[in-house]
Amino acid sequence: MSAGIEQFRRRATRPLVYGHRGARARAPENTLVAFEQALAEGADGIELDVRATGDGQLVVLHDGHLPRGAGRVARVDRLSLEQTRHLGRSLGYSIPTLDEALAFHHASGKLTNVELKSDVPSWPWLAHQVARRIRHFGTAGILISSFHPGIVLWMTKLLPEVPAALLLEAGRLNEAEHAIGGYRLLGAVGVHPERRLLTAPYFEPLSRRGALVNTWTVNDPAEAVRLARLGVDGIVTDRPLEILAALEG
Repeated sequence: MSAGIEQFRRRATRPLVYGHRGARARAPENTLVAFEQALAEGADGIELDVRATGDGQLVVLHDGHLPRGAGRVARVDRLSLEQTRHLGRSLGYSIPTLDEALAFHHASGKLTNVELKSDVPSWPWLAHQVARRIRHFGTAGILISSFHPGIVLWMTKLLPEVPAALLLEAGRLNEAEHAIGGYRLLGAVGVHPERRLLTAPYFEPLSRRGALVNTWTVNDPAEAVRLARLGVDGIVTDRPLEILAALEG
């Protein structure tokens, strides 16, 4: 079991709340502005995505393609960092590097869920590079996640002191197997199921095993209350302000 997992457990009165790619309902997603907005709204932490540019730089970006006008798109893994950031600026936002996001995390003293994207040319390379940068900035308050079981396994080997969880989406073939305990074979501390998966019969076996369970993406206050009553540890949302109001009201 990874050290420091208790800081990611639900509070006595409510689950932890994470800003999904920041507070993306009010600011450009995966930007420092969105992260600042999420924390200003009271979020306990943020969730962000990591992938690499063509020149091997780690950036905080969800999509593997960026629009470049006239209906064209550019693959991020074929662009340099400067080209990637230039395209971001042309769309009206600033794409941060992972180093910038980790520096923000360190300064904030809050929690950060780092999701590694798997649609990259070499996910083992990505795992090694992300682990190296996290260790450089400090592992405190970091939680790792990915949809790719191999990435989760590698990260638990590379950063055994950092909790890791397997992301699960409704309709994926591996979600049932890994939700019932297979995540442990990866060295993970739990799972991050899509909210639609979380019924009582689904959740209770996880709870009995002591799994860390965070769910995404929850923007409806009534749904957040339902999941809180179920017993989830964390809720990932585009709207931390509204979700916190519902949980604390």
